Amino acid sequence: MWHKGGCWCMRYVMGKVFYDTSGVMKCISYDNANVEYYSFLRECRNNGLHQVIITSEMMIELVKTSYADFGRKISKIEFMEEDSEADEYVNCLLKVIESNPYQLTKLLDYLMLIAEKSSVEIKRIYIKGPYVDGKADSFFVQSNGIIGINRESYDLISKEICTFTERCLFE
Repeated sequence: MWHKGGCWCMRYVMGKVFYDTSGVMKCISYDNANVEYYSFLRECRNNGLHQVIITSEMMIELVKTSYADFGRKISKIEFMEEDSEADEYVNCLLKVIESNPYQLTKLLDYLMLIAEKSSVEIKRIYIKGPYVDGKADSFFVQSNGIIGINRESYDLISKEICTFTERCLFE
């Protein structure tokens, strides 16, 4: 996931969530090692695509959906602002949830509380899927609509993220 230097491992295919003029969600992949992000955005905008922002409320819904519908687990949650108390509590809850999934409600309640009562926003969520045929999904979703997905799961997960985002925004 992360190297000590803070850069993404090459195991992720990078993309960004957009919607077109008819409201259809699309995950557009891009080579973040060779393509400058703002050039990529400009090209997508010139092609009639609009950026999607993933709010903290949507991230919380993604946590619920990941666990309930897909049996996936949240491996890490990052916040926009540095808040060691929130980081520590969330990391503790994530460890407890591994052995007791019923504690997920504590995590969801806490995330809703800080989303509603403070300025702390969720920046990124890392999610891992169950092992199937010796492979597991591994991906992250950022608040600015950037996604990183392991190569083998990119097509499947990017479609799921588009469906999820469309449901959150347009239903």
